[in-house]
Amino acid sequence: MLEKISEIGVDNRYKGSKKNNTSKYYVKNAFGTQKESDHDSISLSPAFKLAAKFRLKIKDIRKESADKYNVVFELNDFTFEVKIELSRLFEEHNLSLRGTQIVKHLGTIFDVSFWLNYSMDEVLDDSDIILSTIFTERLSEQIQETSMGSDFNIYNETSLSLFTEDFDSELTEELLNICSIAIKLIEKLFEQNLSDKIDFKDGHERYFTLQLVKQTKLQ
Repeated sequence: MLEKISEIGVDNRYKGSKKNNTSKYYVKNAFGTQKESDHDSISLSPAFKLAAKFRLKIKDIRKESADKYNVVFELNDFTFEVKIELSRLFEEHNLSLRGTQIVKHLGTIFDVSFWLNYSMDEVLDDSDIILSTIFTERLSEQIQETSMGSDFNIYNETSLSLFTEDFDSELTEELLNICSIAIKLIEKLFEQNLSDKIDFKDGHERYFTLQLVKQTKLQ
């Protein structure tokens, strides 16, 4: 597979998004409602209980605007950032996901990341979600094997498809669970029933499309 990768280059279109810590929509956190006018003790929210059930470490959950949400959590050795735009989710069943793993090779630390669009055909119920990173780990390993020891971006569609050609269906299922838990966290924290508003059409299939894989030397 690695010999087939045909285009490696740097593309400034893909930069890590900066947090907007002053967003007026960010009024809650994963542990409960925060009131601006008092100092009530933090209470455990349904979102925190759900995260605890699946042993997730929530790093950020915010409402970016009227119809945009951002969820960041750690699962095993990965940090996942899921961006949900309600118009895209309701009409196209799509959301955006970034996965990041920090790895060490021969004394050097690397940030190994990938960006993708995920198209859903259902949102799993809490009781049906099974979280795993087995095939996400395989994707990370493929990225590392491409050019361990140097920084690179790969954004060519044909080249990107080769990274997961041997486990595409398994990774699709794994990502469905990861995307579902992100939606469930938002539903519980912001008291929104998003799942029932998605009109899944008969014949619509779940799939993902890699947009970028990237390796960056940290130190």
